[in-house]
Amino acid sequence: MVLITIDLIRKRAEHNEGEVSTLEEIALHQEEIEKIEHIQNWCKDLQILYLQNNIISRIENLGKLKKLVYLNLALNNIEKIENLQGCESLEKLDLTLNFVGDLRDVCTLQSNYNLKHLFLLGNPCTDYEGYRDYVSTVLPSLVTLDGTDISRSERIIASQCFPYYKDQILQHYNEYRKQREKEKDDAKNRNVSLPNLEKEEEIREYLDTSYLDVDVQPTHVKVMIKGKIFQIVHDNEICIDKTTAKRSTTTGHLVITMPLLKVNEALKGKYAKETKPGAGTPTNVIREPNCGHCRITRREMLEIGPREDMDFSRIVENHSKGQRGAERSKHIPDRTIPLASFLEEKVPSADFVDDPDVPPLE
Repeated sequence: MVLITIDLIRKRAEHNEGEVSTLEEIALHQEEIEKIEHIQNWCKDLQILYLQNNIISRIENLGKLKKLVYLNLALNNIEKIENLQGCESLEKLDLTLNFVGDLRDVCTLQSNYNLKHLFLLGNPCTDYEGYRDYVSTVLPSLVTLDGTDISRSERIIASQCFPYYKDQILQHYNEYRKQREKEKDDAKNRNVSLPNLEKEEEIREYLDTSYLDVDVQPTHVKVMIKGKIFQIVHDNEICIDKTTAKRSTTTGHLVITMPLLKVNEALKGKYAKETKPGAGTPTNVIREPNCGHCRITRREMLEIGPREDMDFSRIVENHSKGQRGAERSKHIPDRTIPLASFLEEKVPSADFVDDPDVPPLE
């Protein structure tokens, strides 16, 4: 647990020469802070406060910051919007990725008449039907919600549908509250830890996700938690494309789903049924990379007809006899040269002179 101390704030106030009382901006993100305290008494002129990526569970002790313009509480464990009525100058509030379930809590921001920009992305309440219409009606001073402008026509339509969405919001919250309470009870009744890990390194809901690293390989999965390694080795190959690593938003459980490649089952499945190679035909089994699917290929032979049609040694003979030769002779002119024309003796011409110096041809 990290406490907000004067030394921590002075360390972050280096840009102000270490002066705390006149600080206008301070960044306390990624410090594993669990509770907001002392800031409103030490930094009364604060205008910008960064508290994102901590483990803060409640908004408190900020009411005296009358000059606070921007408050960032993203990536924390906040479940309720409260105790911000005293921040009269607040213009931008970021609650991205928290656990705000009761959307009716935005009504507490009505006294913050300078509030122009509100971010609630990643909270359970954003999944409710009519979420955007409800917020834009309850907070008429808002200019943007979750980074998107609220148009005048949108606000008029939202106000007309407000009575219907008001009942729907309450119904959705009751369902979420029951689910949330059940998850908390399950977390209390179960020891949340991984094998071969010390108790202090258990994956609790307050452990920051940046301390977790999951490396999936074809034959093993390696999980690194705060520098300590937990490894799972498999005899069969893992399908990397279908492997998923998810973490519960309430209990902090890390669930890794690792489908294994089963080549034999794939061959007995639809791919083996769809492809039926003929008897004696060579087949090849090809496994697709990074996937459990297999396909069977068959070698195709080029058909060129009977062997006798390609026998060039008897082409003259086939042409001279048979019906096929007779039919072919109608379309193909006879260009064959008789063999006797090559064997008959050649008679020299009248002006031929036999030169004895020229050797005879062999």
